Amino acid sequence: MTMFLGGALLPHPPIFLPAIGQGREKEAAATLQACGEAAREIASWEPDVLVLISPHAPGKARAVAVNGSESLKGSLRAFGFSQEEQCWNGASELAKSLVTAWERGGISCQEQEQELDHGALVPLYFLAQAGCKAKVVTVSFGALAQRQYYEMGQMLLRLILAGTQRVAVIASGDLSHRVTRNAPAGYHPAGTQFDKQVVAALGQGDVETLLHLPWELLEEAGECGLRSILFLLGACGPKPSIRQLSYEAPFGVGYAVALVKENPQLTLPVDLAWRSIRHYLQQRTLWPEPTELPPEWNRPGAAFVSLKKEGMLRGCIGTFAPTQPSLAAEIIRNAVLAATEDPRFEPVREEELQTLQLSVDVLSEPEKVASETQLDPKEYGVIVQQGPRRGLLLPDLEGVDTVEEQLRIAKRKAGIAETAAVELFRFRVCRYGV
Repeated sequence: MTMFLGGALLPHPPIFLPAIGQGREKEAAATLQACGEAAREIASWEPDVLVLISPHAPGKARAVAVNGSESLKGSLRAFGFSQEEQCWNGASELAKSLVTAWERGGISCQEQEQELDHGALVPLYFLAQAGCKAKVVTVSFGALAQRQYYEMGQMLLRLILAGTQRVAVIASGDLSHRVTRNAPAGYHPAGTQFDKQVVAALGQGDVETLLHLPWELLEEAGECGLRSILFLLGACGPKPSIRQLSYEAPFGVGYAVALVKENPQLTLPVDLAWRSIRHYLQQRTLWPEPTELPPEWNRPGAAFVSLKKEGMLRGCIGTFAPTQPSLAAEIIRNAVLAATEDPRFEPVREEELQTLQLSVDVLSEPEKVASETQLDPKEYGVIVQQGPRRGLLLPDLEGVDTVEEQLRIAKRKAGIAETAAVELFRFRVCRYGV
């Protein structure tokens, strides 16, 4: 159902192509098989657009470059490949949206027309062989911190969920270029160390380890794939499903191939909310609940939907207790209300969607507590009640660090005097999105 499909880590040595390898490509048989398998899997998803990040794409030294061309072309003639150049249709609208979103997120970014480099052409060769017909947007590296590539992926995911195109991400990258004595960059023991750590962390979805690999190790290993991997993992959301297909270093260079997909249990509620808002703004009718959902979303439940723009609240509506037959229907309805009927804000406009961040909080069953000592604003939300008046405040809100502050705000929302005695209830939330 989601517009985001997942992605793949694919290496990019031109020697993989038989016309260039002249038989030597068979030394990387496991990698070639894995690349073919990954490409066929992605082609089977029928994506509208591939967003491909390459460490070798030309660009400005200090800025990320996004290729917004209507037609993308390139050849491997410099590597002895005489076949005609590859041609792919571009996705200029998505490219422009990416530049806008990343610049708004503090990433130095620009549009730049450029030829496809070998970091793009080799993965696209396998995808073309698999029958993939998607449009392509390419992204270059800039002088950014490792964490910023992960954040770029996160921003891409939010953009995809707010849009209507089916998108897959291709992370082009090799691992260490210094794994064995015959390595083209020369041998260094850091090469094997780096590859082992990356492969292990990738297999466990351990983003923090990848984010904190020491720069000395990266320099000594001579790698070119870590930033692409972080971009892919950021785009795939929290706790993605990762299937490692191969790792080997036949030419002294580490090649890893992996398929990465979002965790639908963690992205589904956000996807429901985005689709609901978009459908309502376009059709002025409530989006019908999908028929095929996991059982937990078909049971009644309470939920809040919150919208933010540039870090500031743009709308928030939710329910204390279920009002709809299913939790999915609750999210669909509350998403539309948050976008259009929060009295504190003007209704959201369709052209705003790509500038918004969205989160869904699913509430546990509230439990009554005897005193304030059983509250914790970071762990529990609170409900205060005095007769028919009730006020709710979600947990773990920025700037709400004490129980006293939490209760004061909840009472104010309910129109209850700050010093009045109230019944207290606490609840936990499962938060999805940003």
